[in-house]
Amino acid sequence: MEKKVIGTCQLCLEEKQLQKSHIIPEYIYKRLQEDFHIEPLKVVHMDLDYFQRDRKGDWDNTILCPTCDNKIGKYDEAFKLFIETQPEWKYQPPTETQPFGAYSVGTIENFDKIKLFFISLLWRAHLSIKPTWKAVDMGPLASRARDLILANNPGTDHDFSVMLNILRPPKNEPLTKNHMLIISPSKEKSYFDGITTYVFYLTEFTAYIKCSNRPWPNRLHLSMLHENKNSYIIETPYEGSLSNRRFAGFALQKKEFFSKKLGMDFKFTVQKTAW
Repeated sequence: MEKKVIGTCQLCLEEKQLQKSHIIPEYIYKRLQEDFHIEPLKVVHMDLDYFQRDRKGDWDNTILCPTCDNKIGKYDEAFKLFIETQPEWKYQPPTETQPFGAYSVGTIENFDKIKLFFISLLWRAHLSIKPTWKAVDMGPLASRARDLILANNPGTDHDFSVMLNILRPPKNEPLTKNHMLIISPSKEKSYFDGITTYVFYLTEFTAYIKCSNRPWPNRLHLSMLHENKNSYIIETPYEGSLSNRRFAGFALQKKEFFSKKLGMDFKFTVQKTAW
């Protein structure tokens, strides 16, 4: 029987019994098992040089009380329903002037909850004591994120702007377990003109969440998720994706470790990302 944890809920700030809560929703891990038949799950902790076997993913029981966990769970569910509409997205192939493909998703239903999913994902990772999330440090913007979550307010376009990419398999091959990774998030600046952005790897989706008071450069505005107008999800070739670029050097250095312990055979081609 698990020991009850009593502490201060980081959302309502009341002293209560705290809930065992996922940072990345459990259904993301279930997709790896049910859709891609990866069992048991292997969550790669790159900065810590080990992997974790887990059937249900990483969780933390120091952040939320059951009431607040249920509140945030509604945002998690909204994102789940959103990615399930993928068959309805309209694909726009690359052109001479637009070198990457994109999916037009139209006006996003329940945009408020979906944007708050990303804000709460970043905020939960910031607060977690688990080593998986140690790269995430929101600084004073954590307070702003909490205020938005409490108010069910997604903020403006420039509050925690979100860009969502989807991986394209190499050479139009099917996505396999070699591509479907859940790895610890990273902090990126170079692609965003020095603006702090956190990158979360959610199976075939990569989420870029701005954590700065400065707006992203204009060249990225079309790729952001928007309220009340058409949004685009950019298609990224796996070979040029940040997840591949970030993972490549680490895995190649430890090729024997990954081939024997994870049953993976990685072949990396590092290219510049499309955007």
